[in-house]
Amino acid sequence: MNPHMAKKKTYKGERDRHTLRLPVDFSAAVRAKARAAGMSLNDYIGTQLAGVVGVPYDPQEGLQLSA
Repeated sequence: MNPHMAKKKTYKGERDRHTLRLPVDFSAAVRAKARAAGMSLNDYIGTQLAGVVGVPYDPQEGLQLSA
């Protein structure tokens, strides 16, 4: 793919953005769990929190994980 071509964005619905400051070891463990599950970090955290708060979470299906 030509790096100068714009990628088509997939609409993911309305989303809020949050910044978290986590201990490095904790962050690494969460990233490892997400990677092992084949999920983006965002989807992994959203899925885990959905179970805690009891609100459904729709993962961003079809979006590729970045390398």
